[in-house]
Amino acid sequence: MNPCLFENKTKLTDTVLHDWLDFYFNKIQKGKIVKNIVISIFMIVMGILLFCFRQEQMDLYFSLLWMILGGILFIYSLVNPTIQKRKQLKNFTSVTFNYEFYRDSFKIDGKMIHTEILYSRVARVYETEKYFYLYLYNHVVYVLSKNSFKKKELDSFRELMRENIKVYKDYR
Repeated sequence: MNPCLFENKTKLTDTVLHDWLDFYFNKIQKGKIVKNIVISIFMIVMGILLFCFRQEQMDLYFSLLWMILGGILFIYSLVNPTIQKRKQLKNFTSVTFNYEFYRDSFKIDGKMIHTEILYSRVARVYETEKYFYLYLYNHVVYVLSKNSFKKKELDSFRELMRENIKVYKDYR
């Protein structure tokens, strides 16, 4: 019989979702957002240079196209995280998950989910001051509140995650 090593009960509230969205866009997606901003600035500069050194009327349209597309990408890169956050918060309903962690897997029991997942299926784990985020895929994440762990269990749980999950990043 495989004994339960840790138990965790996490209630997903608006605050928990907001914390995860902030973490996701400020840490995980930050590189992609910065890359898009750099590309958009490059496009705008290229449009300005093409405009300044144009030879024909066609160059005018081409330079304007570069500037407009660069501006759209710039605005999209800045506004999209806010739109995504609002969309997620608007459609959210609070739910509680009960987790049981074993040596090679963990069970999740909630209102609409009852499953067991092997650690080999978990792509990565991120640890913050308040939470552990267990990612199965890019947008499938299980949130574990650190407050639900007993004080003595936290270090042991952290060690279990580091042993079994390939990518473990600490953002404390």
